[in-house]
Amino acid sequence: MSTIEAAWGIHQLVNENMASAARIHAVEKGKDVRKYGLFASGGAGPVHVGNVAEILGVDTIVHPVGAGVNSAFGFLTSPLAFDFVRSFYSRLDDLDWTHVMRLLNEMEAEGYELLKRAGVTEQISIVRKAEMKYKGQTHEITVSIPNGTLTEASKEDIVNNFKQAYRELYAEANEDMVIETLNWRVVVEGPDPELTLEQAAGGDVFVEPKSTRHVYFDGWFETNVYERNDLNPGVDIDGPAIIEERESTLVVPPSFRVSVDQFYNVKLHRKTAKGGVFVGEHEKARSV
Repeated sequence: MSTIEAAWGIHQLVNENMASAARIHAVEKGKDVRKYGLFASGGAGPVHVGNVAEILGVDTIVHPVGAGVNSAFGFLTSPLAFDFVRSFYSRLDDLDWTHVMRLLNEMEAEGYELLKRAGVTEQISIVRKAEMKYKGQTHEITVSIPNGTLTEASKEDIVNNFKQAYRELYAEANEDMVIETLNWRVVVEGPDPELTLEQAAGGDVFVEPKSTRHVYFDGWFETNVYERNDLNPGVDIDGPAIIEERESTLVVPPSFRVSVDQFYNVKLHRKTAKGGVFVGEHEKARSV
């Protein structure tokens, strides 16, 4: 085995681990990952995303503007919110609803006060959740619970919410087992910030690569290298390709094409396959 083949094997192993983690996360939520697109952010994530998408069978990838600092963008554009949790273990049948309401009210009041200090006094929302499980189980699930005053009469709705959440995870819920509560959670959240996204004013849809280089995709490919800032909405680039920018690098496998939307997001779309070979400008496209 050559050094290049060994490096490719390590790269593939890393991507398989990423894909496995994504698949497990989706299965736990009862989702088929193939029905969704992948969002490629961070400095290194876009290097791996194409191969991870191939492993998962995902057909669409979105590489946002400012991908390398996208976590900071999300932080700045998220609503101001505070999360609280209080532990109170009890069988649901024996629950002290007065004590539960005391805990919830304390958390909500603390959240309102913190938002007030931050200058938020309107359009405040409350989300309540409880961590619950069947007696004897070691893992709890998070269940939505109603706002307002909770009493013994609220138990039926909470039980139904628990069983619905349980079925979504495990397909079946037990009708007879004892349900236990462990933790009570409250999120106190302000309004979403107003955002204005810059749309493209037009530009040249024909772009020249800034260079070419040999890139290994389980075989060597002569690959065009593009500058991210040169790509305008309407461009159509055939993979394989490398798209570079200051904060990140996007690796486009031979099995994908590239477009840019009106918000300058780079999108990758899987090519259709005929006879086991991807249709595109490169005759040496990778077999499936």
